[in-house]
Amino acid sequence: MSFNQLAVRASASVTSGKSAIHCFTDIDITIPRSRIKKHFEKTGEKLSFTAYTVACLSNVIKDHPQCNSFIKGRKLIMLDDITINVLIERGIAGEQVPVHIKQLHQNYTGVAKKINYNYFIDKYITPLPIEFKWQEAPLQVYPLELISNHLALPTPLLQADYHFFVYMSAGRFSQQIGIENYNIHAPCILYVPEGETFSINSKQNKIYGFFILIENKVISSIADKVEISDLLAIDTITNLNSRNNQWFKTACFLLYNEVSLHKYNRKVVNGLLQAILHKLIALNS
Repeated sequence: MSFNQLAVRASASVTSGKSAIHCFTDIDITIPRSRIKKHFEKTGEKLSFTAYTVACLSNVIKDHPQCNSFIKGRKLIMLDDITINVLIERGIAGEQVPVHIKQLHQNYTGVAKKINYNYFIDKYITPLPIEFKWQEAPLQVYPLELISNHLALPTPLLQADYHFFVYMSAGRFSQQIGIENYNIHAPCILYVPEGETFSINSKQNKIYGFFILIENKVISSIADKVEISDLLAIDTITNLNSRNNQWFKTACFLLYNEVSLHKYNRKVVNGLLQAILHKLIALNS
């Protein structure tokens, strides 16, 4: 699938179920580019031109609120919140993929530390029982009840070089993803793609479920079965009803049992992972 096709698909995932108007325009950016360059030369601070563009658009909408409205019956409904979706390119599984970020009329200045999972274990996991063994594979699964009580919280803002899912069947915790803070209650699934910023703020004493770590090489190996654009369209939080909760509990348990084997069956693992991802994508469609 070409970049333009992926862009259209990602854009459609953002606007699905909503009225959307597409337009193209030309704008002279000579003056703002020059000012941004002069600011960098004077202060050493790099300003994002994308952020500048979003700020200009949000200010225009604020000054012209009729542009942020819709008609319901015979009434014109004016919206207080300004939501701007921006498609950016991100390197996922060795290719550039369009990803949308939500800019909710607020500033984000946090600086995240780029990490791998070994760094996270060393810095933010307290000593575990001697019989516990960390898995050494590009796909890892751990019961939350085994590792959650050993988290050193709160963590600073981090940026992982892997994807991860948290399936939670019981409990709750607080986490920042990107610029938003979430109070997460079971049953649900949290999804954080590679390169997204996050921090874990607090948790309930006991939480149950599974943590699933997925390296990019795993995503690449199943790219012909699960499209990356579909994966990136998954919501950060997917709440589950009782039936879907039981489905994910069973699927994650089977996946954990298989990857825990000394020599696990790669086809079984890939099949279970694909089933979990397809189910999650279907719930977000």
